[in-house]
Amino acid sequence: MASRKLSLEGAVQRLKLAFPAFEKLAKAKLSTPLLAKINLISNAIKYGNGSAIDLSSYFDHQSIYISVNDLGPGIEEKDQRRIFQLFERASHDAEGLGLGLFICNEISRAHGGQILLNSSPGKGATFTLKLPLA
Repeated sequence: MASRKLSLEGAVQRLKLAFPAFEKLAKAKLSTPLLAKINLISNAIKYGNGSAIDLSSYFDHQSIYISVNDLGPGIEEKDQRRIFQLFERASHDAEGLGLGLFICNEISRAHGGQILLNSSPGKGATFTLKLPLA
């Protein structure tokens, strides 16, 4: 599994890219939901508290999964559904308008996919964009 390390002007300690499913990316028509991927990465940088960010992909027979993982403060279970709603943010102290995850979710749904979240307080968050293979 190939990895690259990339510095983003001190915003993160490490950015690790792992895409063993690269040949499947073209079949999933991933150019259209690019905004969703960029927003998930941007959020990991914004809320990850400078932690390492891992980007990875994998696939099964029906879908490709693109995951963005950070080691930031995490998201409480009671907030995990709410943050995908319009004008909602993980924290009221957070920057932004509360549009990013809502738009990401709508884009992924429009392409037959979804965004999965695995997080707990103090343990970071993993957002996974799941899209059907073409």
